Amino acid sequence: MTPSQRTFWSVWLANLVAGTGLMSFLPFFPSQIEAMGVDDPEQVATWTGCVFGVAPLMAALMGPIWGSLGDRVGRKPMVLRSLVAITLFVGAMGFARTPLELLLLRMLQGTFSGILPPSITLVSIGSPSGSQGRLAGRLQMALAAGAIFGPLIGSRVVAAHGLESLFLSVGAAVALSGVGVLLFASEDQSAMRLGPERLRRGLLTEAFGDFRLLIQDRTLKLSMAMLFALQFGLGATNPLLELLVRRVEGGLGLSFEDRTALLFSSMAVVSVALMPSWGRLGDRRGHYRCLRWCVWGSAVALLATSLVESYGQLWALRVALGVFAAGAGPLAYGVAGARTPQGQRGAANGAVFSAQALASALSAMAGGLLAQGFGLLGLFSAAGLALFAAAALAELGPRQGPPPTPGNS
Repeated sequence: MTPSQRTFWSVWLANLVAGTGLMSFLPFFPSQIEAMGVDDPEQVATWTGCVFGVAPLMAALMGPIWGSLGDRVGRKPMVLRSLVAITLFVGAMGFARTPLELLLLRMLQGTFSGILPPSITLVSIGSPSGSQGRLAGRLQMALAAGAIFGPLIGSRVVAAHGLESLFLSVGAAVALSGVGVLLFASEDQSAMRLGPERLRRGLLTEAFGDFRLLIQDRTLKLSMAMLFALQFGLGATNPLLELLVRRVEGGLGLSFEDRTALLFSSMAVVSVALMPSWGRLGDRRGHYRCLRWCVWGSAVALLATSLVESYGQLWALRVALGVFAAGAGPLAYGVAGARTPQGQRGAANGAVFSAQALASALSAMAGGLLAQGFGLLGLFSAAGLALFAAAALAELGPRQGPPPTPGNS
């Protein structure tokens, strides 16, 4: 096995373990908060929303900063930093005794974790320019697979040993995956920005300068906008999908709970299966072009969801949505990798990650508010129309073109 293959597989395994671990305990926050003495259902819901959303919010804010730091000191240390953060702060959640302590630990987890951007940067440095989308898709597939298996594994551990054991198990498993990265991953040091002018600059100044340069690239800027819009539309509608199941007829002979679960699992399985394929297609046909196809397709699926009359129609549209939504992340990272020099790739991937994480953090709360104003079906219509607007805006962008001059990269 070559050094690049050892690097990829150690990082891929770390992403799979981290994704599975992080998703394993998310469904149990309400029970944990109730066990802390919070009895009022509204307070439980409020604390749960805050604890759930603060991690992706902090990750979104810190993404460009960690990306710029990785361009200066190395991407392998940034992968290890994220794994150490998950190990420490998730492991400590089992000892939290108040909702505030749990909130602070989630805030610290979000601030110091964020494994995907440095992972993509680490494995892409030195790889051919035509493989950026494929690599991003395979790494995102590892995280997405964690979203499928994590809750199932978490429920078994909680039932057998309790929630505290789950947190400790996640910390231990992530620590072991970090040892694998430490031993087997290698990095091309020549791709780092180690010039004296760069090192004399403050990190925040460097991060702001990187971000300002990146958004001058219209293709990259529109790609981040499309990714944000798609993630926001999914995050706003997914939590309320259960309510839509109640309104449609039929159900394939399944219970209400199974019908709801099938919608989520079917979309997740399709997305995991197709992420690498979208990445490879983007490498061949153009990441930006394929990203537009994903947004158009997702817009049609979301808008059509507001018109469904049967469970079969709803299930088919969720599968279609999974087909198109699967490509958004890999293709956006593919755009970033193809249009930035190696010395700024960490900052670019951090910016893409921030767009995705910020949409996730804001969308769940916004979805509830929009549903109150537009109604449940109106929410899906509004999400679809917003994606149509994002796709139409992207059509005005460049079909192709050279990346901007990197300046002092």
